[in-house]
Amino acid sequence: MPDSAPVKLTVTPLAIEQLKGILAQQTKPMDVRLYVVAGIYPTIHMSLDTGKADDEKIEVGGLNFLVDSLSHRYLDDATVDCVLGAEGPAFKVTGPNVPEEVDSKPPVITPTQADASPSEKEASVRKALKKVFDPEIPMNIVDLGLIYGMSWTPEGKLSIQMTMTSPGCPVAEILVEEVRRIADEVLGGDMAVVDVVWDPPWGPDKMSEFAKRQFGYA
Repeated sequence: MPDSAPVKLTVTPLAIEQLKGILAQQTKPMDVRLYVVAGIYPTIHMSLDTGKADDEKIEVGGLNFLVDSLSHRYLDDATVDCVLGAEGPAFKVTGPNVPEEVDSKPPVITPTQADASPSEKEASVRKALKKVFDPEIPMNIVDLGLIYGMSWTPEGKLSIQMTMTSPGCPVAEILVEEVRRIADEVLGGDMAVVDVVWDPPWGPDKMSEFAKRQFGYA
């Protein structure tokens, strides 16, 4: 991937105010760490910490935010916001690269949608698959270009053609099973088959325009 530009981070005034109050209560100088727990469903977290040698330090509103190299792509162009509740401030990080919170189940095609067209059903599956990330590259598998196509079998099942970023992908079986599982849940039963294809081989040109911009290819 091209060299990464510095992380662009926006922090709302309320979030700055509340974080400053929390930091003022600490017994030693601390900064705010934003980091990702990676995986198929990566999650964003916040903690108080001191800097490490490989951290990027972003100063916003008189606060220092620490971002490690793994978390960089997820957090670029992100916004840190705060909501005050009965139990105190709750912070939320959103942005074009920040993974959405994973619901217990993806959206399902209900009986009232049973007459949806094949293309509408495919769109529902693609939307659900956008919550699945390649653990090696911080981007969802749809924008990453791993879903090559969808077609319908004579038996009425959705055949999903997908690839991996490399033949030696260590999580290939996990990704395939997750794609099949999510498609089945969206379609409402044993309705999906997944075929892994290697021709044409995957490359950055397969990514969506959105993903290309995030990784500096456009």
